[in-house]
Amino acid sequence: MIYQLAWDGRDNRGKRVSSGIYFVRLEHSHGTDTERMVLLR
Repeated sequence: MIYQLAWDGRDNRGKRVSSGIYFVRLEHSHGTDTERMVLLR
């Protein structure tokens, strides 16, 4: 399966975050997956 997620580059308070490496954690019925993503501004 392929999933797609859009992120607008803002934190939980709505502030824009800086360029860097961020980790995304996906929780699903078979466990948890963690992936890195890079945000470049």
